[in-house]
Amino acid sequence: MKIRKTLFIFAPFFLASVAFADGLRKMTLTADDAVRMALENNKSLKREALLLRKHEREKRFLFGDLIPSAALTGAFEIPYLNKAENPMSFQTEVVMSMEFSPSIVKKIERTKIECEMGGITMEKARRLVEADVRILFHRIIYEEEYASHAEAICETLSNQLDEIEAKYNAGLLPENDLLSARIELNKQRSAYNEARDAVLQSKELFLSLLGIELNDDYEIEFMFGFPSDIDSFLLETESDFLRLQSEDAVKNLDAAYLEKSLAAAKAKVDELKVAAYGATISAGMKFNPSYEFHRGTDSASGWQKNGMFTVGLAWNFMNFLPFSPSSVQIKNAKDDIESLRIEIAEQRVSRKTKISANVREARRLVDAIKTDIENRALADQAYAIVFSAYQQGLKDYSALRDASDQKKNAEVNVLYDLYSLIALKINMELGM
Repeated sequence: MKIRKTLFIFAPFFLASVAFADGLRKMTLTADDAVRMALENNKSLKREALLLRKHEREKRFLFGDLIPSAALTGAFEIPYLNKAENPMSFQTEVVMSMEFSPSIVKKIERTKIECEMGGITMEKARRLVEADVRILFHRIIYEEEYASHAEAICETLSNQLDEIEAKYNAGLLPENDLLSARIELNKQRSAYNEARDAVLQSKELFLSLLGIELNDDYEIEFMFGFPSDIDSFLLETESDFLRLQSEDAVKNLDAAYLEKSLAAAKAKVDELKVAAYGATISAGMKFNPSYEFHRGTDSASGWQKNGMFTVGLAWNFMNFLPFSPSSVQIKNAKDDIESLRIEIAEQRVSRKTKISANVREARRLVDAIKTDIENRALADQAYAIVFSAYQQGLKDYSALRDASDQKKNAEVNVLYDLYSLIALKINMELGM
């Protein structure tokens, strides 16, 4: 049985419900539910989670570098020459050794910082997915409304074409008006088809972000609506942007990642210095008992127990040479630190510039939406006047088409600027 699946989303709260035919299953989703589904099912986030788990595992088991190596060997010797003189023997050997360099302390510190960097990368990926989901909500709202508006215009133009054909057949209009009306209707139908395809493509992308697989058994429908009280929405948005223009309003993950990168680079320099100029301590123990006995006799030498314990201290003085590989590595690591400091300074300036540009763009969009609303009201009035005059024969079809285009553009401008403002707000709230 084919399952019909319907998804409804309402703005600004984006309350969504997924209903299945025949009462099989019903599910209600909010925007937060949709984001949670995306965070749980997104494949990119799963890859980032695996990388983070790798860093955490390395941090937990760093003490493994301090575990000594151990080996156990055994041998049983049977001579085949001079068997009477050469005894059979059994030998075993236990060897344990370990090395310790103070650089392991700095390595542990650097690995912990890199694990924190992995957490920041994971959080940034989560924010990016959330921003994509929420912005896509709004984009589908705009595209759905635009497609619906384009369809309504097609119906209007179709009705106008019927009237024009009737007047043309009655000899009241020239053929040119009839041909122009048909061309305009065909153009609008093409525009509607493009708008409908854009909606379908956005819906498929939306479902893929949620981790819902597409197949022929699903028939998807969306229902959207813009905020009914746009004036209150704009006042709230202006207040939010005043708060978001502060640099500390939202944690800047890019800056946090660069700061951790700088700390990791400093730890790496310390690690290289200690490894190059410090001493390496080594310790070892060897115990090799053996047992000999003669075949055909009861004589045996018994167990012979041999062993030793060694402690060593190694110091590579060649690393102090300025052209040694270790010295070159240290110099390169120091250059990496300076490069990161420059990048951090550039990022701070870029961050301030971006925030200022976003605030200016937000103010521009708020003013544009207010103007769009006024223009829409004026366009509606102008269209009503021209349409009435056209029915009375006081205006030609060209004037009616121009009024219709102005009305359409005014409505589309409101939708597009509203979508742009909401998308900008989402990006700023998530620090994108």
